[in-house]
Amino acid sequence: MNSASQPQQAVRFAWRLTTSSYLCLFGLLLVWHLRILPLPADAAISILVPLGLPLLIAGPGLFRGKTYTFQWMSLVVWIWFAHGAMEAWTHKEVPVLAGIASLEALLSISLFVGLVLFLRAQKALREPSEQTSE
Repeated sequence: MNSASQPQQAVRFAWRLTTSSYLCLFGLLLVWHLRILPLPADAAISILVPLGLPLLIAGPGLFRGKTYTFQWMSLVVWIWFAHGAMEAWTHKEVPVLAGIASLEALLSISLFVGLVLFLRAQKALREPSEQTSE
């Protein structure tokens, strides 16, 4: 394995981690608010829209590997961490609900790690070409 393929493999790994975390988080939010929590449909949708809208907006950019999307998502991802931590604390008397809410927090951390690894690997891919142009 040569040193040029290592950053490319790192980008692929980070992209896979990011997109799989994204899909799992999006699915968990849908299931959590539409099936698991006993909320009326109006309340579930009013909570799901602010949580799901950034994910819907980010989806195309994440799947295309757009650096700008990875950058702003690394800031926005903490919304889902805070939501998962808050829900886990709220439902601490019901271990199953607290566990599912904790899963949201863990998925948001996984998403953040994937975003950061992707951005670092992209930077490593660009650096050798920037050094040779100087």
